[in-house]
Amino acid sequence: MQHAGKCLDARLIQLLQSIGSENTGADPNTEGDKSAQTASNSDEFDNDGQQNAGHARPIQPLDSTASKNTGADHVDLQNLGPSTPANSNEAVLKTLRNLIKVPLADRDYTKLGELCVWDFAGHFVFYTTHHTFLTHRAVYLLVTRLDQNINDTVNNDQCFIDATGCKEMKIKDFVSYWMNSVHLYSGAAEHLPPVILVGTHLDKVEGDIEKKTNTYFEDLRRYLLDMESPTSSHLIDTDYTVSNPPDELEIGNLRQKIVDLASKQAYWGEKIPAKWITLEKALMEKKIEGVNIMSYDNVVELDKSTGVPIDDQEKIDLFLRFQHAKGNMIYFNEDCLRNYIVLNPQWLIDAFKCIITAQQFCTKNPALVKHWKALDKTGKLYLGMVDEIFRREEKFCRHKKHILGLMERLHIISHHVVDKDDDKSNTSEEFYFVPSLLKDKVTECEIENYVKGTNGTPYLCYVFENNFLPTAVFHRLIAACLSEYTVAKQESKFLIFCGCGIFDLNGGLTRLVVAFYDSVIQIGLFRLSEGGFAPETSTCLSVRQFVTETLERVLGRYDMNLPFTLNLKCEKSHHLSHEGLLSVDDVITGGKEVACHGHEKDNHTITRHSLLHLWFPAQVSATDPNQGEVDGGPPMTNVAGACARTHQMAVTGTTLGRDQETYLCDSVGKTCVFNPTTGSQTVGHLRQPNGQI
Repeated sequence: MQHAGKCLDARLIQLLQSIGSENTGADPNTEGDKSAQTASNSDEFDNDGQQNAGHARPIQPLDSTASKNTGADHVDLQNLGPSTPANSNEAVLKTLRNLIKVPLADRDYTKLGELCVWDFAGHFVFYTTHHTFLTHRAVYLLVTRLDQNINDTVNNDQCFIDATGCKEMKIKDFVSYWMNSVHLYSGAAEHLPPVILVGTHLDKVEGDIEKKTNTYFEDLRRYLLDMESPTSSHLIDTDYTVSNPPDELEIGNLRQKIVDLASKQAYWGEKIPAKWITLEKALMEKKIEGVNIMSYDNVVELDKSTGVPIDDQEKIDLFLRFQHAKGNMIYFNEDCLRNYIVLNPQWLIDAFKCIITAQQFCTKNPALVKHWKALDKTGKLYLGMVDEIFRREEKFCRHKKHILGLMERLHIISHHVVDKDDDKSNTSEEFYFVPSLLKDKVTECEIENYVKGTNGTPYLCYVFENNFLPTAVFHRLIAACLSEYTVAKQESKFLIFCGCGIFDLNGGLTRLVVAFYDSVIQIGLFRLSEGGFAPETSTCLSVRQFVTETLERVLGRYDMNLPFTLNLKCEKSHHLSHEGLLSVDDVITGGKEVACHGHEKDNHTITRHSLLHLWFPAQVSATDPNQGEVDGGPPMTNVAGACARTHQMAVTGTTLGRDQETYLCDSVGKTCVFNPTTGSQTVGHLRQPNGQI
């Protein structure tokens, strides 16, 4: 923390040196400095509870010629309002000088850069929180043990990735997962952000150390290359080794490499308003004093006490959103969540950890044993158990409502929707679902039983680029579905599982299956009807829109570069399989019949109408006017195939200072208004997911 404070002093010194008395018009209110914030900020949380996570590490001297970084995703700092009048500049400069704790002549501080280091080690259960803080504005270290083989199984961590249940993961599987996760933030430059391979426990390697070390890294790189994905392009040329305990020379070389890489990134050297530095400095001092969370009103009052206040609520909001985007704080300008700012993000993760690691406490309390078993086995988090756990942690207890609100906002937990016709005499405690803790596996036969006697749609499948989707994205989709639909029940059992959720729609007459299988999300609707009717088209359109919008919103919110295509699955395929996947584009542009070769022993044809008429009725009616009508669904555009095209994220131009951005897109020439908050866009009178015209 001392180093972080010195870096803020350094930023003030740099500012004063650039806009001193010899200054010819620079405006300290809007121009700002070239800050050293987040030089190699991986914006990651220590999710296995290591106490050192998020603490400031030693700051290395930087070459005075290097630009220095600040800035955050989607923040436009070019137009922040009118400049401070010239006659007030001197007052601002005088106040800034008084805030500096070291002589202006001490230029050593100006060579410091601030590196925020997050230790991303942790159990799989915490992975759902990681993408809240991953960013392209980072230098990543991928750390593995040199005394192990990349084909070794990781035995101390249970991984529940998709509907197949618990999986054994090898070291190379985790390496692939992390490299794919980093690649989601690559944007236009596939080789960025950079990744450094670090091998630890060098002292445990026996025999020819140099040869074995080289072989280890070669095997790791070859494995990534053989995957035929662009992830290996992120790796820098040099690999690093570290002993246990580490040698100062090893750490020094690695530290210098991080600084060298960070100072070459495009975001290094961005400017921020000068007044932001003083408020950031004041908040940093509060954090050092142990203040983890602060009310919005107190932040406003603190701003007034800095001597050079921002003194404008809209600009204070922008400052807080800027800090949130960098991972320094957690702030959402939404409803009651805007009332508090989490100054120490690790505090929120510790609150989550406090709940999911409370087994010993709960099993010793007879009243909580049942609740703990429910959390561990079915992912049900009872509010009563949270109350009891937080009562022994005063730092969390006072802010329980805000903590739970943030967890809901981040889709770590979700309220389930109670059916209006549910038994009102049931007075059981209120509870949340925690998607990342769902462990029960659902089988093919069980799904078949849950939709027995129904008439269903073909599964609509979301296939992601490079066949990779972080589990966290599916967890957030399930959390959204839990907030939108009623969880189906078979007798007294909630039909919510690891990698699969089943929901009741239309009073239970229609069931929605949302499943995650081998990086593909698939949704299907099944209608119970005496006449054997198919699900209503209006229901299909509504569900398709909701799921697509949710995915686009989640990917956009976390700035993930992860396009996907839509496929339809042959009705002869199993529920949990990739059999018979047919591209929606190909079906739309094809003939009346489509060939399916997706089964091991069965080649057959499917009518184009049977595949499209429920999920994409407009495409059927646009080209086959005598087939399929939209029975009560919302009006759809007649641009054939447009809604099935590859979904490319269009969020890179989003600006935090404005509510909407207008884009001209598609050959149709329509104007689409993209809302960066919801991730949706409006085309004429029809509100559709981003990427659909």
